[in-house]
Amino acid sequence: MVSIATEIIANVWSPEALISDIHIGKLKGHRKAITDGNYLSRAPFFVTIDLLNNMFIWDIKAMNVVQQLNTNMHNPVQGILVLSNQAFWVYNKRFF
Repeated sequence: MVSIATEIIANVWSPEALISDIHIGKLKGHRKAITDGNYLSRAPFFVTIDLLNNMFIWDIKAMNVVQQLNTNMHNPVQGILVLSNQAFWVYNKRFF
């Protein structure tokens, strides 16, 4: 499980673990606050996006970045919508 907030890191949790070992790591790499995140259909990949519209695709088992992208959108991104195991869509306020 991954939790995000208005921070530059995402926390990775293992609910099946013992109480003391539930937090298993942090995904670090963003320079601005993360605005959204979502699992891709193929585990263990997780995608995050920040206020600068930088996207990171993470392998949460290895706790590292697989790919970094920039959306080149002029407005801040509001969220990520996963469409399939290889496609996702980022949207801003003009999502209809």
